[in-house]
Amino acid sequence: MQHEPPQIFAFASNEWHTPWWMARQHLFTRLARRGWAVVYSTGPQSLWERHTDKWRRGGFVHNCERVETGGSEAVIVDQPGRCLPLWREGAWNTFATGRHARHLLRAGTGKSGRLAYLWHPRFWPYVELLEADYVVYHIHDAWNSDAWADHLKRRHEKLVQRADLIIATAENMSRNLPGIGPGGARILPHGVDFAAVTAGAGAACPADLAAIPRPRIGYTGRVNLKLDFPLIADLAARRPELHWVFVGATGIGNTFSFDAQPKVKAEWDRVNSLDNVHFLGVKNRREIPAYLHGCDILSLPFNASCVGFPTKLYEYLASGKPVISWNAETMSPYSEMVHIASTCEEWSAAIEDALTTGGRGTPEARRSLARFGDWNRRTDQLEDWLREVIGGDSAQAAQ
Repeated sequence: MQHEPPQIFAFASNEWHTPWWMARQHLFTRLARRGWAVVYSTGPQSLWERHTDKWRRGGFVHNCERVETGGSEAVIVDQPGRCLPLWREGAWNTFATGRHARHLLRAGTGKSGRLAYLWHPRFWPYVELLEADYVVYHIHDAWNSDAWADHLKRRHEKLVQRADLIIATAENMSRNLPGIGPGGARILPHGVDFAAVTAGAGAACPADLAAIPRPRIGYTGRVNLKLDFPLIADLAARRPELHWVFVGATGIGNTFSFDAQPKVKAEWDRVNSLDNVHFLGVKNRREIPAYLHGCDILSLPFNASCVGFPTKLYEYLASGKPVISWNAETMSPYSEMVHIASTCEEWSAAIEDALTTGGRGTPEARRSLARFGDWNRRTDQLEDWLREVIGGDSAQAAQ
């Protein structure tokens, strides 16, 4: 017998309204279209955020916004107020979190069951405060939990032990789960809005991109400390006829400012001094497909410390363009479709191969692989697992 979907209370660190959609928006929007009631929250405001846009946008008290999805349910997006912000671990934060949890309960639809869906262990208190019937822990990055504060380590351990379903974006993110070990998570890679990306092939090349000479090597996403700036600078200097195009917000002016690290800042300045490196800024997610199709090669030039699974991989593949990536374990399964490179020499060879022979795989093969990773398919898989959980058989028990 299929049970009625419970109310989902989803918690993640990323705000809902961003130019770039991540896995959370794609998955929860599609679940809401299918009748799942979702309340999405980033938790209370924090006193440490008082100089940010998030703080300035928030009202004095907590509020909510309905985001229509085109289905039977809207996603209720929490808009935390500035009253009683988080400050330090202890009685104050406990009180502020409890008050915020009561606000979220009022925002729900009153369904009989409650499912807490957590993307980070810092949200563990809500499992108890909401009296969740079911718990999902979605590990979306290769965290180094050893570097966490003690209270986060404890929350991570509690969450792993309590969760009815643990999801990881890639295998390497689920190897060291305390008390469980390898194989304790279901793997759900990032996906792609395949129809949107392929439709971009028929769109006009954006004016700012069209003004840049070809060949163009593109990158979409945040320009932050994950990028290998020495590599980019060396490659751009070596081949001035190739133009590197970065579409996305830069790390300047926020917590991850390059100014805080002199060596990184020096390389960042070197990159910016080159005439064939272009930063086009933030674009709306609906504009991204046109930028993908307007490039000749798409790149993932991350440094060796980056071990996660890039959200943009399937978007790149859906465009059919040649893809070159940094050498990471998470990328090795895609080596037949993605040219993996480490050194400047290897990147140079990969670029030449992409320009002369079309790179690894073919446009049709790359698009075929991406089609298999469409977000609708990913949501099908996630919904099957959620149905399994609320049907009485926990995902862990079924593994």
